[in-house]
Amino acid sequence: MISKNAWVSSITVSAFLFASISARAADQPDTPQYHSLLADAVSEYDARRFDEARALFRRANDLSPNARTLRGIGMASFELRDYVEAYRALQASLADKRKPLTDSQRRQVEGLLEKTKAFTAHFAIRTIPLDATLRVDGDVPVIDGDGRITLGLGRHTISVDAIGRIAEVRDIHVFGGENRDLEFRLRLVEQPLPANPTPTEPLPIQPPPATDNEPHSNHVGWWFAGSGALAVGAVIAGVAWYSRENELSLCTESTTCKNQSTLESERGLTRGLTIGLAAGAVGIGVVGAIMWAKKDKPDAPPTVACGPAGKSVYCRLLF
Repeated sequence: MISKNAWVSSITVSAFLFASISARAADQPDTPQYHSLLADAVSEYDARRFDEARALFRRANDLSPNARTLRGIGMASFELRDYVEAYRALQASLADKRKPLTDSQRRQVEGLLEKTKAFTAHFAIRTIPLDATLRVDGDVPVIDGDGRITLGLGRHTISVDAIGRIAEVRDIHVFGGENRDLEFRLRLVEQPLPANPTPTEPLPIQPPPATDNEPHSNHVGWWFAGSGALAVGAVIAGVAWYSRENELSLCTESTTCKNQSTLESERGLTRGLTIGLAAGAVGIGVVGAIMWAKKDKPDAPPTVACGPAGKSVYCRLLF
């Protein structure tokens, strides 16, 4: 059962709506279809069938857009608790100059508009970059005349994305009456470095490494130089050996010789040096001669092999 207050409210609204119809007498005449739609919309509103009333008000507004049909859309939307639609329609009815509202209608719309603000939220959204794509609950939002978006009660998802940027998504809950700014600063996507960067300029051509053929003659020369040095040492040791041999012979013939043992020790030392140095000179000379013979074969195996022998090192020729 409809209460007395509801009937009073309905009668008052009907009076306002019909007043708009009669007040059009001085305005440009409308089509019969427009008059019929508007009368049916008022009847549906009086019967509290607000979905049907809003649909008819919208059709009438399509035929003749004006402040009063927008007012009817806003009033029906408010009764349907579609506060976002009510806010936009009521705002538009106050601003529209076609069939403008009467003073009493304007006061009534302004009072109803204040009620819708308690059930909506208004956000000014700034994005960086400015050309970023904004979506609210998956759809591109309607931007109001003041540059803000209007959201109804409850939870909403705001997403912002742009090419080359990391998208940002925020969930907000509207409790009613909010009016604030939101800013989205999208960070640049960091580009990974290429695994194998291609040089922009050709690398300079490096000269080929020196082969063993180039210093080969120097290597052979060192072998011959070493052989010659050992030969000179063998000659000097041989002269000393010969000298000690003669002194020892004279000492054995003399009955007063007192350094025979010393001469014998020196003779043995110089003899060993002579033989050792001479053998070394011959061996190193042979190695140098073999290397000289192989100077045109750099890939041939080494001709001398060395290795440990107890606490010393031995070398042997390879043939």
